[in-house]
Amino acid sequence: MVGPVILARELRGAGVEQQFQAVRNLAWRCMEEDPKQRPTMVDKRFSLSAYRNVLKLVGFCLETEIVILVYEFAGKGTLRDRFVVSDEPMTRQSRLKMAREIAHATSYLHTSFSRPIIHTNINLDTVFVDLNDIPKLIGFSFSLIIPDGENHVNDNWKRGMTTLFQCPNYFATGCLTEKTDVYCFGWLLLELLTGKRCLDSWRIGPKLN
Repeated sequence: MVGPVILARELRGAGVEQQFQAVRNLAWRCMEEDPKQRPTMVDKRFSLSAYRNVLKLVGFCLETEIVILVYEFAGKGTLRDRFVVSDEPMTRQSRLKMAREIAHATSYLHTSFSRPIIHTNINLDTVFVDLNDIPKLIGFSFSLIIPDGENHVNDNWKRGMTTLFQCPNYFATGCLTEKTDVYCFGWLLLELLTGKRCLDSWRIGPKLN
């Protein structure tokens, strides 16, 4: 598991250089997890954040019961905030650009490490947007690594509803693969291009047809 964390809280703070940062207080709620694994978790997060479209981890504290991870500040909030709440309009071209960069970040997780990392929860609320309109993937609390010699990881449905529209194959088998993320990305793309929540898909369908 890349980040065995259940509860997260975001705050805003000023860094040494007066640059805003996002401070995520990550509550360690998985009792079976060994605290000795915390440095490994942080190392993996640093590796992930090296990519342009992953929110950059800039600091951490492991000496308290609550693990504190400090991220760069994404000035425009989540991608959902960007096109639902913001007064700044998003053209179709800019939405396609966002989608393309999120797809690249997803591919990065699947192909750039010794074993594929499955995010499991890609959606408009786990993508932040910085002041330059660059999307930044975050939300790795439920991510998993496919073990050596395997083409999937089985978590016996422990994910539950970490994302509202999980891959049907996951619900049928309890197995997670790269296709799980591809399916979640498809729902993100649908929401991004239509401006509708997936809960409204029954309304979107007739219009698309």
